[in-house]
Amino acid sequence: MVEAVAEAPPAPEHVVLRIMEDIPAFAGPGRTYRLQKEDLVTLPQAIARALIVRKKAIGIQVR
Repeated sequence: MVEAVAEAPPAPEHVVLRIMEDIPAFAGPGRTYRLQKEDLVTLPQAIARALIVRKKAIGIQVR
């Protein structure tokens, strides 16, 4: 008998965010980001986490 083991899906490489306030331009991997209040963006997980921790953005759940 073979049992299926449920695995958690891999963490996404990119995260969808809603930007909560204008953010000065900053350099990221291979580009410069210019984000403004109310933008909906997809960013690499590390950058997204930093913006969320600083309350500059909120994560958006995509179904």
